[in-house]
Amino acid sequence: MEINRIPTRQAPEMNKSHVDDWSSRLVPDSEFESLRDAVVATPDGSSLKFVDLVTAWRAHVRRIVEDLPLTEDDRHAWGAYDLVAAMSLRSMVARGLLQDLAEKFPGAFRAISEADSTLLDITEHDEQGIAVLLDDTGPRSADEWWWFRIPRSGPIRQELDRLAPSL
Repeated sequence: MEINRIPTRQAPEMNKSHVDDWSSRLVPDSEFESLRDAVVATPDGSSLKFVDLVTAWRAHVRRIVEDLPLTEDDRHAWGAYDLVAAMSLRSMVARGLLQDLAEKFPGAFRAISEADSTLLDITEHDEQGIAVLLDDTGPRSADEWWWFRIPRSGPIRQELDRLAPSL
């Protein structure tokens, strides 16, 4: 999974206008400055801003929803590996939650919960574990419930159904 990383010294000062509508709705101004500075340690030893991970997770879920009416042969539709990227993002968000960032930033937690609820609404249990099989980082724990969900329909589901027999 490739996440666009901007070195800290070059990163513009982030404010609420740089984040999708969740921050203005869910994060009080007094919380935003600290949220902007919160980081999540990555498995490779680097770190990512928690606010960026939450924003990316929400954007990925939104895109999956927007693509539902499309078909797999639409060149603009996201596919199975885009789902894997989304699930990887959610796993990084979970790393932040394990760092007690949910308690420190309840507005961010509410934003994550909204995206999670949307994902649950449009998906079903992945009986075959196709998404986990496509991910090359190893087994997933049952706590990472998102890895065991796949869209009920749409181009991602069509590709997963097509790929399943070969996995």
